[in-house]
Amino acid sequence: MSSLSQDRRLDKVIRIGVKGKILTGEYQGWYIFVDPAIDAEDSDSPSFYIYYSIDFDFENSREGYDDWVPEYKDVEGYFRLRNLEVEWLSESSEDDAK
Repeated sequence: MSSLSQDRRLDKVIRIGVKGKILTGEYQGWYIFVDPAIDAEDSDSPSFYIYYSIDFDFENSREGYDDWVPEYKDVEGYFRLRNLEVEWLSESSEDDAK
């Protein structure tokens, strides 16, 4: 991996529970968050919510959307299909978002 990729945290790993900034693909310039939705009856196989926000602060965002996929392999396919390249940010650093 190049040093630029390491510095900007650009990798092909989809990070669960970490905010990211969308660099290419659908909703470029927005933020994304992948959240496991563990079903009480099947806690070994979580489905996933994929949240989009125009603002770093998802809870107080001016605009946002969500999607759902049944399994992790579907999360990977979702990212590929939408050509999403994401810069994964540190969990609570709004400075990284700028």
